[in-house]
Amino acid sequence: MYYLEAIAHNPRGERVVHILAVLILVAMIAPKALAEDESGSSPAVDVASIPEMPSPSFRMYNPFRMFFRGVEVRITWAGPPDKPIVALTFDDGPHPVFTPQILRILEDHGVPATFFVVGRNGEKNPELLRLAKEKGHALGNHTFSHTRITAATNGRLKEEIERTREIIFLETGVYTQLFRPPFGAFDARSLAEVAHRDLEVVLWSVDSRDWATHSIGDIRRNVEKRVHPGAIILMHDVHQQTVEALPGLLEFLKGKGYTFVTIPELLPIDRVAWGG
Repeated sequence: MYYLEAIAHNPRGERVVHILAVLILVAMIAPKALAEDESGSSPAVDVASIPEMPSPSFRMYNPFRMFFRGVEVRITWAGPPDKPIVALTFDDGPHPVFTPQILRILEDHGVPATFFVVGRNGEKNPELLRLAKEKGHALGNHTFSHTRITAATNGRLKEEIERTREIIFLETGVYTQLFRPPFGAFDARSLAEVAHRDLEVVLWSVDSRDWATHSIGDIRRNVEKRVHPGAIILMHDVHQQTVEALPGLLEFLKGKGYTFVTIPELLPIDRVAWGG
């Protein structure tokens, strides 16, 4: 039996999930019985497949490590709703062609952003990690191989996270505490493992869907119709259409009075490390 407490939507736009597992009758619980069941009634949350973010479903895992301990996982979908600020985020890079173009566009417009790095791409393009850091952008962890963390074992997830974190640190000196799960998918087991890594989970409130369309107009409309104060905007620095849509999108958001910030500037958490 487990006790599970969830605290959602604090006044500053951050969602906090506090998971407390209390083990009873340890000898009666087998790890196999607690393993993830893809066909079960409590599916993992997958942000990319649903229009709005629901409360996450919970499944407990590995009670031995969570015995009489609380594990706090911070999950942020958006920032303060009372400030005209937005945070641009770019996933899946760095890409040798498109990331440099995006960095130049951001520099030309004086806009900071946050890049969620896929470790294997950072390993191939370390100079782009350094360049993003030098230009004042924040860096986050997006796993090493863009793996769906709900399908990864705890050992695999640890390797995916720590290997990427090490690559970022060795190249930039940034020991990032920002983490975005690929596909926005997570469950209680993977959240607990992320918490043990001392990471802040960053999702999004506005999806440009640049991954689903080649239309520059569609990408802009997806953002322009849904943007709001405190928005975290999801984009990708691995597509030509993103490069082409970005300048006009930046001008539109500036024209609406929005100020651009990085995720560490958006989060009301002083302890987030980002190297800025």
